[in-house]
Amino acid sequence: MVNAFVPAARGKAVVVGAGIGGLAAAVALRRTGWQVEVYERAAELGEVGAAVSIAPNAVKALRELGLEPDLLAAACALDGLESRTRGGRRITGVESALLKDRYSAGLYNVHRAALYKILRDALGDTAIHTGHAATGVVEGVASGEAGDFAVHTGHTATGVTEGVGPREADGCAIHTGHATTELTAGVASGETGDSAIHTGHAATGITGGVASGETGASAIHTDRAATGAAAGVASSETGETSGAATRTRHTASGAAANGTGASVVFDGPNGQVTVDADLVVVADGVRSKLRAQLFPHYPGPAYAGYTVWRGLVPAEAADRIGVPTRLSETWGRGSRFGSAPIGDGRAYWYAFENAEPGAAHEHRVADLVSRFADWHHPVPALIAATPTEALLRNDVYYLAEPLESFTAGIVALLGDAAHAVTPDIGQGACLAIEDAVVLAAELSAAEVPAALRAYDAARRPRAAALARESGRIGRMLMNPSRIASGIRDASASVVPPSIAMKTIADIYDWNPPRLT
Repeated sequence: MVNAFVPAARGKAVVVGAGIGGLAAAVALRRTGWQVEVYERAAELGEVGAAVSIAPNAVKALRELGLEPDLLAAACALDGLESRTRGGRRITGVESALLKDRYSAGLYNVHRAALYKILRDALGDTAIHTGHAATGVVEGVASGEAGDFAVHTGHTATGVTEGVGPREADGCAIHTGHATTELTAGVASGETGDSAIHTGHAATGITGGVASGETGASAIHTDRAATGAAAGVASSETGETSGAATRTRHTASGAAANGTGASVVFDGPNGQVTVDADLVVVADGVRSKLRAQLFPHYPGPAYAGYTVWRGLVPAEAADRIGVPTRLSETWGRGSRFGSAPIGDGRAYWYAFENAEPGAAHEHRVADLVSRFADWHHPVPALIAATPTEALLRNDVYYLAEPLESFTAGIVALLGDAAHAVTPDIGQGACLAIEDAVVLAAELSAAEVPAALRAYDAARRPRAAALARESGRIGRMLMNPSRIASGIRDASASVVPPSIAMKTIADIYDWNPPRLT
């Protein structure tokens, strides 16, 4: 890709979802000159979960964002990867020194909240809006003008509309608590100021042909409802103030894209609001409502066949138990256990168990300890040292069928919304960070329609290949058969290093494009 093209002016980008992928996209887009607004469905900002492994490919993406020093300060640098039998015999292993030599970066483990803070801090004084649920996108909408920057809270995004003229702004807006549900076309956006953070919004859709009224320097909008469902509808904005525009308790309900602009609709506690954009980034997770609207025939998430427990062991207990400074995974029959330290002294572990979807599980540490009691040290000790409040469990869902495209008009999907993979190769967050850097780089090299075509061409084949590989590995490792598990362990022990490194290379041997 050649980054010779520099647009006369970057436009306004609306990012739906303030998880790791959404914030990484916001950081990358802002770095390349876009005005960014982020909308998050949750009422409060923060990354839920335990820890995340940052592999060399994602380290290099964070390096391009200028965030590698922050990662190294917060994370634990791991000595390598290994797998063992439940009795403790080592089956495979790769040292981090080799990874650094071959892929120009190491392997790290970090608490998800620490990684989230790194990305959030990189957005500076950008406003973040929570409590919005996006439900749709609509193309071709014109919006009214607004002032300095907008902080939107309590909104639920219900849609996005394309063909929208951008609101002009200098900084970024993060909207949280938004949920998106639908899309419509034909809306143009108004001009805004510096930065906006929108919370409490749920996007539900996008509607086309909607023009919004003009406002003054700043506006505080409450209890506004925008459906984003019909074309040629004009909405007016009220509540002028000075300094900033604050929209609260709105939900986006629709969106549509025609290549010239779009509007995202959010559903909030007190109605709906439509937000205009030149670019819509959908990063609202594996159960993305906007993906469902944009690709109505797509089957949606599939159950992987197993559930995952995650836990954090306090630093004092982790030190007493002794946790190797590597990502160590133990293979059983229909179950697995992995562990690694994180950067603050605590230890992170995960346990996979085959289970029916939605099966009831006793959320008790003692029950889990009993099921792993005969596994090698430190498996039972780590589980036993985990406070109940630090124990999480989730059934594993992923996108088994490849999505036909990661874009639709001026809408780009990234992260789990585009290609949710099973956790078997530790690449969920890593691929989302890759997506963010590639998207921003392509948008620096061409106008939006061409840039999104290039983004899709660059990301979809790689994501599909790694999703297939992750699913294959998961099925192999979670096989409950004693015979199949024995063959697996024996064959893995004698696999030539060159073959093992080929699988690793497919994942780690990726380099980010340069951001301009």
